[in-house]
Amino acid sequence: ALDDDENIYVADTFHNQVQVFNNEGRFLRKFGVGGDGIGEFNGTRYIAIDSKGNIYVTDYKNGKVVKFNKEEQFELEFGNESDSIRLNYPEGIAIDDRDYVFVVDAGNNRIVKFCLSKIVIHIKLGNKYLDEHKWEEAMLEFKQVISLDPLNINAREGIATAFYENKQWEKAIESYNYLQKVYPDDQKIKLKIIDSQFNLAVDYEKNSIRRIQRGIKFKS
Repeated sequence: ALDDDENIYVADTFHNQVQVFNNEGRFLRKFGVGGDGIGEFNGTRYIAIDSKGNIYVTDYKNGKVVKFNKEEQFELEFGNESDSIRLNYPEGIAIDDRDYVFVVDAGNNRIVKFCLSKIVIHIKLGNKYLDEHKWEEAMLEFKQVISLDPLNINAREGIATAFYENKQWEKAIESYNYLQKVYPDDQKIKLKIIDSQFNLAVDYEKNSIRRIQRGIKFKS
């Protein structure tokens, strides 16, 4: 694949990485790491670059597409998140002038079209930050989704999870109460609300004890 500066991006399948050369064939740099984790490769195959300079690499054995921004930093991956569109040995990849991504899904004998809208990108980044325990960053991504689609349940669930894991109990309760209206019979949501209420009460009691202890120390 070629970028706007006519640099050449080559999928180095054996080393599970991408190598970059200038238009005279001189090696510039490489990026990517082997493995089966998020953003890692197990058989880089084909590369495409969109209108914004983002880089997309098909990962043959991990069954996914990995996206890097124009600075060659990992951004997200897709094609491996649900059974309905799970890629099986993806090969070729192409991007049209509207930045729709077309992937040759060799193992399933089909071509799959992906539309990475702003909502999809923010959701994927939010989930990535949740996996990395970066709660504040995750909330920012999910809030971007809410600003575009206020009723987006995936973003609402992500925000609730981030508040809960970050021990922001009052906001977690508020978020889970919203979700309970959507899923009134979901026992997991009910348990999260109960647990958040319990932790909020515990924190309140601890803070009360600290205030009393500080008051006693001040008087003495």
